[in-house]
Amino acid sequence: MDDFYKVAPKPNQLVIAFSGPSTCGKSTVIKSLIGQYNDKIDITVLLLDTFFFNSGNIPKTKMRGETIMNYDLKQSINWESYFQKFKKTDTSIIFLDGFITFADERSQDIVDILITFEYNIDTDFELALSRRIHRKKMWRNIEIPKDYLENSFVDKLNYSCTYFHDVVWQEMLKHPEYRKPSDWNKPILILSATDSIQNNIEKTKAFLRPFLEEKMKSDF
Repeated sequence: MDDFYKVAPKPNQLVIAFSGPSTCGKSTVIKSLIGQYNDKIDITVLLLDTFFFNSGNIPKTKMRGETIMNYDLKQSINWESYFQKFKKTDTSIIFLDGFITFADERSQDIVDILITFEYNIDTDFELALSRRIHRKKMWRNIEIPKDYLENSFVDKLNYSCTYFHDVVWQEMLKHPEYRKPSDWNKPILILSATDSIQNNIEKTKAFLRPFLEEKMKSDF
């Protein structure tokens, strides 16, 4: 393989992936960890959402008979830019924040520890949709329209609800291996996306504490 495509952590780097579908709470957990540890050890967060191709290169898909851009495919991510950024990162610890982190198989080679968040696919759709819509300030107090699937293109709100229903959720169902590889054999913590964010923060901190403390000792 050409050196451009090869990816490996630097010696003594610890790489932790926070993987899970949209609105699962992974970024909030990361912020809490940064607040606790960033004054003790250098941490870099690589956010996969910042590595989308520009709109002209996003794959297209059909939604309710109309052609739209699909940001939830692995082909929508500029993986080469992502991994080049990773290779240029020198901090002792790297947090990978991503909704399809393992869609590129190179991720599995570089990640030491996996924290994965999952919804119950049979019961949690409405909650996940509500979180997705209400995270936008302009829709924070707006009810989810009941007719969004019948009138998907009447406005941005209906479009966003339909996109989550037809694209985001469906891609999540198709590819659980993009969030947790089926043959994963390294340390892992599996969290429920519907548990309280505070519980997930505390569980994550307790799980990672020995790894982070050992890393801090080895760096000094």
